[in-house]
Amino acid sequence: DAFIAQQMDRMVEATRYATQFLAKQLEEARGKLGESETQLSNFLNANGIIFVTADRNGNPQDIITQQLSIMSEAFLRARSDRMAKESLLTQASVQDAFTLPAVLQSPLIAQLKTDGAAQEGEYRRLSQTFKPDYPKMLALKEKIEENRRQLRTETDRTLASLKVDFEASVRAEKSLEASLTRQSTLARGLAENMAQYNLLRREVDTSRDLYSSLLGRLRETQVSAALLTSNISVVDPAEIPAGPSRPRKGLNLLIACVAGLAGGIGLAFLFEYLDTNIKDTKEVESVLRVPALGVVPSRAAFERMLARRKALEAGPGASTPFALVSHSELPSVFAEAFRNLRTSILYSTPERPPKTLMMTSLQPEDGKTSLVTNLAITLSQLGGSPVLLVDADMRRPMVHRVLSVEQTPGLSTYLTGQADLDQVIVPSGIPNLFVIPAGRIPVNPAELLASARLREAIETLGQRFAYIVFDTGPMFGVSDAMILAGQLEGTVLVLRHGRASRDAAQRAIRSLIAVRARLLGVILNDVDLQANSYGYYDSYYLRPDDSRLAERV
Repeated sequence: DAFIAQQMDRMVEATRYATQFLAKQLEEARGKLGESETQLSNFLNANGIIFVTADRNGNPQDIITQQLSIMSEAFLRARSDRMAKESLLTQASVQDAFTLPAVLQSPLIAQLKTDGAAQEGEYRRLSQTFKPDYPKMLALKEKIEENRRQLRTETDRTLASLKVDFEASVRAEKSLEASLTRQSTLARGLAENMAQYNLLRREVDTSRDLYSSLLGRLRETQVSAALLTSNISVVDPAEIPAGPSRPRKGLNLLIACVAGLAGGIGLAFLFEYLDTNIKDTKEVESVLRVPALGVVPSRAAFERMLARRKALEAGPGASTPFALVSHSELPSVFAEAFRNLRTSILYSTPERPPKTLMMTSLQPEDGKTSLVTNLAITLSQLGGSPVLLVDADMRRPMVHRVLSVEQTPGLSTYLTGQADLDQVIVPSGIPNLFVIPAGRIPVNPAELLASARLREAIETLGQRFAYIVFDTGPMFGVSDAMILAGQLEGTVLVLRHGRASRDAAQRAIRSLIAVRARLLGVILNDVDLQANSYGYYDSYYLRPDDSRLAERV
């Protein structure tokens, strides 16, 4: 009840304020309207502007403009009449007068023509019976001559009438033209004042509309004040609730947990679907349908191992390149990974191990050179006949840098005929391992690899070395690897973990099969063993000093 009373008081106060405000505004609008009408009336009287009728849009029209319109129409009619009569006179001067419309339309001329035709017909009929000097023939001929004189006289009178009408129309046109010129002068003078008139007229209309609107609003407010009632009523007295109705925390928490779980699972499946990179050896065998020869730990793991050893020994440690880890870090998990790789390659063919093989990758910087160097080292560790490492990547050679040998003379030197085969074979500094560097970078490496001189060299070297391992360029972008793959007994494809996509790997395998290469399998390089379920490598092959470091940590 108190709220209803308070609401009624507010409504009464608001209505009273609105009435006072509208009354004040209405008074100001009335005064402004009167002032505007007075200014407009004074302006019309001062400039002699008189409005007589309204135009088509309902706006008042002044007498000067109305007279100008009437004179314009009259002038146009007079000009049309003068031009029509002038046309008739022109026709009379250039053609037979009897063909003019005015002559043809004259009843008297038509009657004379009819009478003349009848008389001439009677004369021709009588001429068949009587001679021309017969009295009746002479009388009839006199009538025909009289008829012709009357016809010419009437035709001349019609032509003179046309000329008189033409001259009258010319005078009427000139008179109307002079009047129109004077009226146009008055209208131009009026047009200079119409801009001010329109401004004053719009101000009067605006003031009148505002006054009418305020008056109607004031009357509506007065009627509303007389019928003032409250639209609020008490339906049911309010009761204090025992607890909050919203939010329902338990239900909201349950919905949030279910939605979060479903969203997480959905995102996981989405990311798995969008990620097309090769992740592990199972994918290699299931998607690519080729053997997985092994995995090689990442270079970052190798650097972490060196850092742990340096921290344990508390002194400056020797820097070991990753490409020589099979020689310098024999007990490490990295060397063991390459020994596993060696075993997989040697037993990849049922009849005998491949004697000549090559490694290639999808694209540069996949770690191919480090892998082929370590593989050659592990093969040389078997003892027996020596092993030869050939740097056939003559576009971006790297083997000579890894093994610290001279780049030239090398393979390109031999293939171009500038050196013998024995001159390009150099010791690598590692027992039982020899190397042929790439030599000077040629302009046509693909043609050199496809030459018969290389096939002869492979055959000759196969008699001297137990294994010959080739480092070639990547598959995509150049054709060197595909040219060499068809000449060797085995090809190994290197895929960098997290970088090689399934589509690219499948395209590379199809390309190798197309050149009849013997694909031994795939090596997955740069694998983080701890993050990809290969932790048994890292735990089983720890060095003793690494175990002590782990215990200290």
